Amino acid sequence: MGASAERYARLDTILTRMARHSSVTRKFAEVLNGQTKSALLGYPEKETASLFGVSIRAKILLKRSYILHMDNSGHFTGSGFGKRGHNDPDPLTLSQISGIPTIIKTARRDEIIFDKQVRGLKRYKIMRQTSKNHIIVVEVSIKKNEITLVTAYNLTKSDAPTIECVY
Repeated sequence: MGASAERYARLDTILTRMARHSSVTRKFAEVLNGQTKSALLGYPEKETASLFGVSIRAKILLKRSYILHMDNSGHFTGSGFGKRGHNDPDPLTLSQISGIPTIIKTARRDEIIFDKQVRGLKRYKIMRQTSKNHIIVVEVSIKKNEITLVTAYNLTKSDAPTIECVY
């Protein structure tokens, strides 16, 4: 069995659950299983667009290479894939995955931290406490008028950095 076939066999259960859970998780499943190379998650609210320096018509996108990275890191199932992959002790739930677009669309100044520049694109972490015990971290890459989800994962409160300075 080739690497792609092995990946899909391993993900069959989560892909099926993603496809049934919500319209957002369905988009993740379509991109992850190769039905499409990217998917539109929506557009940022006015204040959020301003914080990122894009217009309110900036597309919030899922791209296949980044979704594969999330899978390699075990963020969907807990089990990583490939030689650079690793296991995630606290993978995302389907509800958390469904909430990612809302977190990006409504990010507030006190939740956004500039991370670094990669290949000329600015990356930010959006950190929002989503439950008593977890924080979702979403990195976005801004290119032209696009916000691209790079990754999302859980941190325990004890591992989460304190957000004091946004920019």
